[in-house]
Amino acid sequence: MENKDDVSKFKDYSGSSSASPVAAPEKKPEVEEKRSCPASMERPSSTPDLSFAGAGRVIASPLAKKTATENSVDLTKVKGSGPNDRIIKSDVDQARQATAPSTKVAGPQIITPSSSLYEDIPLTNIRKVIADRLSFSKQNIPHYYVTVSVNVDNLLKLRTKLNAMTKTKISVNDMVIKAASLACIKVPATNSSWLGEAIRTYKNVNMCVAV
Repeated sequence: MENKDDVSKFKDYSGSSSASPVAAPEKKPEVEEKRSCPASMERPSSTPDLSFAGAGRVIASPLAKKTATENSVDLTKVKGSGPNDRIIKSDVDQARQATAPSTKVAGPQIITPSSSLYEDIPLTNIRKVIADRLSFSKQNIPHYYVTVSVNVDNLLKLRTKLNAMTKTKISVNDMVIKAASLACIKVPATNSSWLGEAIRTYKNVNMCVAV
């Protein structure tokens, strides 16, 4: 009301019961907002489909797909060696081995001694031949060993007389080689070679000593 004096005129006024109440504004149903989960938050499938690479299909045998799934190998990074570049199991195995962490254990460290602790003597050709022949003989020829005790008092007396008669000095080793050669003539079986299908007995004696 514009004039406040008119307020007293409505002292005994009561509103009509037939009057329709003012309808409350209709409340719109709440629409549940669907929130999309980011791709990074989505839980990956336990068995991812490795049959496709982007928009193109990866051609692989069923066994290769199974092996790739079991070993977490990405088929999109595997080059196939089968028909039409088809990926086979061997391709997956090679890719798995290439990406597998190295389990090689480092060997012991080799410490090279100082050159002041040793001296290297170059080999002559004769020493190389002797070493090669001795190794070959030990590895390929059957061996047996004979031991005997000998009293060489008379031998030493003979050696003294012979050295007094010549300028070339004769050693005890020279005389042992001579005695072994005479024994080969006396016992021909000791001067023989094993040929696999036969035993060859020699008519002459070639006595060699490796020192």
